Amino acid sequence: MRISLEKATLYSAYLYIMSLYVLAYDIVLNLISKGLFIIMCTLFLFDVAKERKIVKNVPIYVYLVSFATLAFASCFWSPNFSYTFNRTMTFIQVLTLFFIMFNILTSEQKIYSMLKAIFWGGMVMCLYSIIDYGPSYIVYCLTNGIRIGGEINQANAFGLYCTIMVTIGFFNGIYYKQNVYFLCSIIPLVLGVGSGSRKTLLVLLISIVMLFALKSGKIQIKKILGSLFVGIIVFAILYNIEPLQPVFQRFTALLNIFEEEESVDFSTLTRIDMIKFGWQAFKQSPILGYGTEGYYLKYLEQFGEMRASHCNYIQILNSFGIVGFSMYYGLYVYIIHGTIKYGFKVNKELAAFVLDMAIISLVSEITTTTLTNKFTFIYLAIMVCFCNITKTRYKERENGINTLKESDSV
Repeated sequence: MRISLEKATLYSAYLYIMSLYVLAYDIVLNLISKGLFIIMCTLFLFDVAKERKIVKNVPIYVYLVSFATLAFASCFWSPNFSYTFNRTMTFIQVLTLFFIMFNILTSEQKIYSMLKAIFWGGMVMCLYSIIDYGPSYIVYCLTNGIRIGGEINQANAFGLYCTIMVTIGFFNGIYYKQNVYFLCSIIPLVLGVGSGSRKTLLVLLISIVMLFALKSGKIQIKKILGSLFVGIIVFAILYNIEPLQPVFQRFTALLNIFEEEESVDFSTLTRIDMIKFGWQAFKQSPILGYGTEGYYLKYLEQFGEMRASHCNYIQILNSFGIVGFSMYYGLYVYIIHGTIKYGFKVNKELAAFVLDMAIISLVSEITTTTLTNKFTFIYLAIMVCFCNITKTRYKERENGINTLKESDSV
């Protein structure tokens, strides 16, 4: 059976995404992931050359070119041209990934298939983790507050990937009655909590609440508050189960930020100081920042080592100032506006997922940096593709209705 270039490109994208979970974090295995990326790019170029067309969306292409231009230009006002240029090339790679995904995911069915690829690719990561750690050691870590996932990729990233998997799993279970996803979601749910990432618990709660609240296809405050109340009750019950209390230690330590400083754990205090430092650095160059990933350079200049801000908002402000901040988060405004205005009127199921994804992404970026993260731009591409597809379908439908009315009147 012959496979078209279009399908071959799509399948290569599935394989590449699966490789990002485990292979991309290993120095040796990363070569395989890079190879899959090259294969995907090559197939995509052949497909474009053969069909001689790309998705029509001038604003998105202007956006990508403008952001890439800003990143390249930032090398010239950066404190370290060489470092910023290297980070800019990485940023260009993720923008390229966004561009390819935007042109691959040309239908709602392809988006849905991509979500399945992300889920099952994550399951490979989870099974690899279980084999690597061993079930008994995972249980030991859960009951003793020991973080897991650091040996697979990075503990916080591991927790976030598991959160996305649970979101996709619950989405398929709640909206499409596919119980196998519900069952399989237990694995990333347990491992995600075991990662010790404090935002994992919060984002999981928000994500699941949103999925239940948006199931009717409408944004209803009563349902959101009701689902949130149920979620808090479940959280409180789990918190009071003694064997599970070590799992919640890091999360409750974070809540102490609203109390005396002495009761806040060292990790949280350190991150707060890093964010404060980043804010002060931003105020010294608020318009254009210090170049791609400029926070690292400012931190190095002040403290003699390179560290991330652990807050994407601060990271982008230090990189590209208000200009780049407006560009990056303007895309989220576009997604949320498009999903609410067009998405729910065309495909309320996927619209609920996209809106959920946008919100949990914005929440998670409070405590993580994603400017050059490949998965971040894959998710962004999925959300933008959905908005583009549903906007087109909605306008075509409206034009059809209007044309029918005009003919009737004649």
